[in-house]
Amino acid sequence: MGVPLPQRLLERYKKLVVARHDYMLAQAQRLNEMQKYQNRRRFVQESFEALVDTFSAQTEEGLRVTAAGSFEGLKGQLLQDWHDLRQQSSVTADIEQAASSKQYSINEAERKFMQSLRAFVKRLPQGDSFAAALAEIEQASGIGNQSTKASNDIPELVQTYFDRRGDMALIMEQIGDLEHMYNDEKGARDFRRDQEVEPPTSDDEFHEAFETEYNALLGRLEVLKKDVEDMRTQCMESGIDVEAYRFKQNRSQSATSSSSSFAFVDDEQGEIFTLRPSNLENLLSDMRDAPIGFLGEGQGATADSVLESHPEADQNSVERWLTGLNGISTDPPVINDSQIAHVEPFSFATTRQQEIRAKIRIQGKRRRSDSAIFGDFFHEAQGGI
Repeated sequence: MGVPLPQRLLERYKKLVVARHDYMLAQAQRLNEMQKYQNRRRFVQESFEALVDTFSAQTEEGLRVTAAGSFEGLKGQLLQDWHDLRQQSSVTADIEQAASSKQYSINEAERKFMQSLRAFVKRLPQGDSFAAALAEIEQASGIGNQSTKASNDIPELVQTYFDRRGDMALIMEQIGDLEHMYNDEKGARDFRRDQEVEPPTSDDEFHEAFETEYNALLGRLEVLKKDVEDMRTQCMESGIDVEAYRFKQNRSQSATSSSSSFAFVDDEQGEIFTLRPSNLENLLSDMRDAPIGFLGEGQGATADSVLESHPEADQNSVERWLTGLNGISTDPPVINDSQIAHVEPFSFATTRQQEIRAKIRIQGKRRRSDSAIFGDFFHEAQGGI
């Protein structure tokens, strides 16, 4: 008579299969949300390119004849796109964290399955040597090792923070599994009694075993919660934005870009500028305070040259504006035609950009070129309207 296959081994194998299926589903969801994120990011880029390209192409006369409200329309479009992008960023990060948790679940399910498999194999003829061989394979493959080495792009403190977050998710799943197993076993014990067969252990022993394991998991979860909170505090005190690293390694973009920093690139000229949440509002505000014809100075415009031509301009406002377009650089800010005016307004003929055009045109006004939509804004800033 052969050795009977233990039920626990089959249950753990089933959990491993389910964990792998859940991970594949989470990966599919992640790819879908990442595509949405990339679309939102492209929308922000298009809106900002439209705003900057049009603004930089203005002349003083063109600014004065532009209809009122057009700049506010483009600004509103950009801010709405930015809001949508930040929301999608949060959704994508949550999906990414869920996928990471599923990977931890697979590791844990594999570890438990291998434990049960080794215990079963030892009962077979010459099982000890076979179990030892399985243990060597398991150790070589790293099954059950859930720690992750910090990459060169992610600080070790941040990587440890996310590892602990993954451990928390795993413990919470284990608690759910334990509760499920407890209810199933309780039902099985009641069924045995209905068949006039006593369970192998008393009710007190059964409940005590459950409570012991359950309380142990709760204790580990509380420790992990404290560790996670302490690490988040350390990151904040060190000036590290942990949210910027949540799915940094899973986006196809520049190595220097993060979830809260967006580099806009021209195919021929390379990177033009970088947009960040911290400077978006200031950039738009400084547009309103800029002198008429400010960006029509020609090639090589600097803060000094602009102030010389427009002494009424505020120096801090001019410098922030120039710096914002050059990606918050420590070098002297410079704007020239090859960096900004090189790209034709709305050079990508997309349906969405045509919708933007329609939004910023005023009914009853004659159709104007895209290079004349900001004049009302500067006219108003000079007290004209």
